[in-house]
Amino acid sequence: MKKLIIAVVIAILGLIWMLYMLATLSIKTQHTSATDYYNNGVSEQISAEWEAKAKAEWVSEFGDAPPNLSVEAQEYLEKQTVRKQAELNQRKGKENG
Repeated sequence: MKKLIIAVVIAILGLIWMLYMLATLSIKTQHTSATDYYNNGVSEQISAEWEAKAKAEWVSEFGDAPPNLSVEAQEYLEKQTVRKQAELNQRKGKENG
């Protein structure tokens, strides 16, 4: 009989604990501050403002688009790309082989 009473008391305490945890976890917190941490709309607005500022700064410093490459620069970059690709292919062959 004593074991039964102890088991019932433990079960009741467990039930109370579970109800308390359920109530604690289900409470919705109210965030009244309008920061980007709690408000996705504000976050998107801040991001759009920063992007517009960055774009305006880029245009003022470098112009609207990057300049075209000279023929010499393009040939140099193509040669470097071929050389680097051959180097990477050689390394990959050594690792796999």
